[in-house]
Amino acid sequence: LAQADPAALATLALAAVPVVAGIAAGAGRGRESLKMERNFARDAKAFRTPTKPEEEEGKVRTAQKEAHNHCGERITAVAWRWKDDKRVFLLPVELINHARQMFHLSRDLLAAVTTLFLENPSPDGKVVTSFRQLCKLLRLKPCGRLYEEMSLAFAVLRMFTIQHQNLVLELDKQGGAKKTGDYTFGFIDSVAIVTHVRNEKTRKLEEIPLSKRQVEIQLSKYYHELLKTRSNSKDLLCNVPLVALEACHSLPRAQKVPAKNLVYYLAGRGRRARLRLETLVEVLGVHPRWPGEARKVCENILDALRNHRVLEYSTTGDLYDIVLTDKGSTTRIRKTTEEEK
Repeated sequence: LAQADPAALATLALAAVPVVAGIAAGAGRGRESLKMERNFARDAKAFRTPTKPEEEEGKVRTAQKEAHNHCGERITAVAWRWKDDKRVFLLPVELINHARQMFHLSRDLLAAVTTLFLENPSPDGKVVTSFRQLCKLLRLKPCGRLYEEMSLAFAVLRMFTIQHQNLVLELDKQGGAKKTGDYTFGFIDSVAIVTHVRNEKTRKLEEIPLSKRQVEIQLSKYYHELLKTRSNSKDLLCNVPLVALEACHSLPRAQKVPAKNLVYYLAGRGRRARLRLETLVEVLGVHPRWPGEARKVCENILDALRNHRVLEYSTTGDLYDIVLTDKGSTTRIRKTTEEEK
């Protein structure tokens, strides 16, 4: 699988269509944050694939089986279930190894698509954008390799299924859950990449350059409804600061993904949290080789983000008070009143 052609694998989940449609409103660099459904932003297990050490330690169980994804398609899937979590996560066997590398980009793309939809909502939950616009929105330097990675990340996101996902169906006046339900859930139902357009002079289909290819994303029914759920001024959304994601992009690979995990988690928690060291390890998704190494690994990542002035933290024993800050902010940390166990 590691040697497989990403473009070939992506065709498992993406449709290439020779049509043209309008692109959603522009994505300027002046935007300060991306929108994300807050419960999935702070879900430390949603955008992760299990590792061998986690299986050996009994933290997760995996199996290969025939199953139906959230679109009702029958697939040969790798299924996994985390300890003390009723949900079962599914991905096709052909994509599981690539998901290990691409899940962080899949989540970024979901945040970008969510943002574009909320800025220009459509009744049917469709978002039309382009690779170029997505790069600009995520503050990534465009290149052919990145476009291919985006295609593969969309394929992973399109096929990703969560069984027994608890969803908020209705909010009370304070923004709390009033009604919930158990669903087989996925974020998007389809992704179509426009590859060719007809030249009206020659009447022939001509290939569109990668950077200009339009991407049509159909949100799933349930994710579409989640984004619309609100009560008075309360909704299920959070803001993911782009300066923090941009800081993550500049970090070494070993730190980039854990740092992103923390940024999304904190965004979903209202930008701040008090965490025990063992919980911080889980949120970051790191795997220290021995207990004494955990603090060093975690604080190296925290320090890297603090050096970019997008995060501040303080410690009291094994407790960490962490807050996302505006770049250059001298905001002092206020102790959080809610402790994450």
